[in-house]
Amino acid sequence: HNRLLSIIGEVSGTSISFPGTQVYVSGDENTNYNDICFFSDSSVNRVVITYNQTSGSTGPYTISGAVNISNPSSPTINFGAAVNLGISSDILSPVLTYVPTDNVAVLSYVDTGNSNKGTSRIVSCSSGGVISYAPTNYADSPKFHDGNTLSGGVSTTYDSQNDKIIYAFEGNESDGRAVVGTINDAKNSISFGSEVIFMITNIQGSNNNPRIRASYD
Repeated sequence: HNRLLSIIGEVSGTSISFPGTQVYVSGDENTNYNDICFFSDSSVNRVVITYNQTSGSTGPYTISGAVNISNPSSPTINFGAAVNLGISSDILSPVLTYVPTDNVAVLSYVDTGNSNKGTSRIVSCSSGGVISYAPTNYADSPKFHDGNTLSGGVSTTYDSQNDKIIYAFEGNESDGRAVVGTINDAKNSISFGSEVIFMITNIQGSNNNPRIRASYD
């Protein structure tokens, strides 16, 4: 089984140690997982993880975990309830990008249940660890690439100067493309500018091995 585990690491200088024990993220050691991404939500001091739960084809879920250091010699992570994305099909190449100005994250992925379109959802986590998605209705999820099959995955980064999400991905002709996303004031949707081609060369990536990476400096 591809079990999903977590463990706390403690950094001291240039070394790292792992004083705690491994924890099953979902509490189910017999479930298979793949396509995992995560971010740290500093506003609620939690780790948020999105993954495909492939056993039984139940689709993608998001879950949050709170670090417990009441016993410093054996810290652990307590996870809440996992929340389904609203579909039973898997998502590919998921990435989570935290937006500190809004205290939310943008989940971007290739939607296998909708012709492999490039799709985004806003993910938020309450102080109690409850996960919610926006838009609430999965069918209303905004598309950063609404063309033909997106086969090369996606990479995103947050532009703190302009308060934007930058998407980079492989286009329909195996070219390199980028687009800018903006979260609305209500924090329940994302709008996108026009796609720009920055590389004509045949990239030949895949959803399991994207060849393009976005980074903000």
